[in-house]
Amino acid sequence: MLDDHPWVGLLLGALAMTPFVVQVALVMRTQLRERAWTRTTGVVLHTHASTASDGVTRSYRASYSYTAGGRVRSGSGPITFHATNGTEIPVVVDPHDPARSQPRRRLGVAHWLAGTVGLLAFTVGVAIVVLTVQTLAGTA
Repeated sequence: MLDDHPWVGLLLGALAMTPFVVQVALVMRTQLRERAWTRTTGVVLHTHASTASDGVTRSYRASYSYTAGGRVRSGSGPITFHATNGTEIPVVVDPHDPARSQPRRRLGVAHWLAGTVGLLAFTVGVAIVVLTVQTLAGTA
């Protein structure tokens, strides 16, 4: 099949590499925000738990208030635990636009596992692209 349609191999390779590239971009964005944005403390106003069809809680999202630029502001974002109302959470705030904020997050085990699986898929994608290119070079 790859001999008749070599673009399929290139497409499969690119598709296998894409999730890891997206993961790296998202982690880099988060890390840059952690370094460049201002750290402050937010107070949880409400926590929403997302549950799967099997009833297991998968994620939490908090609505919180924080003070930035001399004003009390509000924001929301994902957190790693169920926080009761009034719980203080670490928040980072965009210094150029204090209305933009997000809860500070650390990389957990799930992030590392997803990164490992993504890296394996990336490696397989590179191998597919290399084999496809070698096949094309051999038939040319």
